[in-house]
Amino acid sequence: MDGPYDIFKKSSAKNAVWVETVQGFEQAKKRLLHYTSTSNEKYLVFDATEGQFIDVLDKAESA
Repeated sequence: MDGPYDIFKKSSAKNAVWVETVQGFEQAKKRLLHYTSTSNEKYLVFDATEGQFIDVLDKAESA
């Protein structure tokens, strides 16, 4: 789980804007928590290794 993760901010029902790329699952989780605690916007995390969006907080709780 140490691959690159892209963080996007959801801008509409069908679109998202890239925010940053981080290295590692823990860093992705920290950044997502930071963004969601400072904004009412919805953020998504894309796992480049798997090629899909993931729920970082759900994965962290089940790991």
